[in-house]
Amino acid sequence: MSRHSGIQPEAGKIENLFCMCLTIPKKVTAVSKDFVEAKPAKGPIEKLSAIIDVKKGDWVLSLNNVIIKKISKKEAAEINQLTSSSKYPKKGKEKR
Repeated sequence: MSRHSGIQPEAGKIENLFCMCLTIPKKVTAVSKDFVEAKPAKGPIEKLSAIIDVKKGDWVLSLNNVIIKKISKKEAAEINQLTSSSKYPKKGKEKR
């Protein structure tokens, strides 16, 4: 049984596994043979691996420091808008 979803996947059907994850879009700033550098909207540049082909300027999603998907600039903006407009207090800015 999948630890993440509680659903028993069919043998050999990895696409039947579901996992609730949040990943912040990052813009690729450099590509080398060993790693990819990408920067989230807020925060420092990160060194990542990639399982897909990417180029400088692409918007990507990563999981465990591995780029897993390219997204459009529009999708990146929508995700960034949703995460920056959270109704929850920011760390260190809790209401008293």
